[in-house]
Amino acid sequence: SLIERLGPKRQPRLRPWFGDIETCAIPPGIDLVVSSSTLQWLDNLPHFFKRLAAALGPGKPVAFSLFGEGTFAEIRELIGVGLNYHTSAAIRDELDRHFRILDFRIERDQMLFDEAQEVLHHIRETGVSGVGGYRWTKQRLRDFSTRYQQLFSVAGRLHLSYVSYYFYAVKRA
Repeated sequence: SLIERLGPKRQPRLRPWFGDIETCAIPPGIDLVVSSSTLQWLDNLPHFFKRLAAALGPGKPVAFSLFGEGTFAEIRELIGVGLNYHTSAAIRDELDRHFRILDFRIERDQMLFDEAQEVLHHIRETGVSGVGGYRWTKQRLRDFSTRYQQLFSVAGRLHLSYVSYYFYAVKRA
C-alpha cells in the first residue's frame, strides 16, 4: 500500500472535516486537499478558494471533482426544474486567483434506463432529487414519461446525462 511504501517517518495524517465547509475553520498547514462532489453545494465558491489558499502552503495541491452544467439536462428540459451548477469557466476563474491549474477535464456520461420512472427513482436515490419544488400528479407523471420516451430515447432506452468537472491545482507561491 502507499502508506507502507512511505515508511514510518512519512506516514500521512488524515484529518476529515465535519460540519459546514463554508463556515468551519480550515486547519492551517494542510499538505493536500481532495474532494468529490462537495464543492458543488457551496454558495460562495470564491470565498472558499480564498480560505483554502490561506490554509495551504505554496505548491501544495488541491484535487476535486464536481458535477457541472448539463447534469440532468433532460429533467430541466422536460419540467423546467433542476439543480444550478457552477460553470466550468467560473470555477476556473476563481480557482486561478489563488491556484495554478495543472489539469482540468470535463467528462460527459449517460446512464440508460428502461422507463422514465426508473430515471426519477435513480435521481431520488442520489439523495439530491434535482426536481425539488415540482409537484407530481398522475397526469404530470404520464406526460413526463411520454415526453421522455419521445425526446431522450436511444435504441429504445432512456438516457440521463451527467457532466463531471475534474480539477487539479497547486497553491500559487
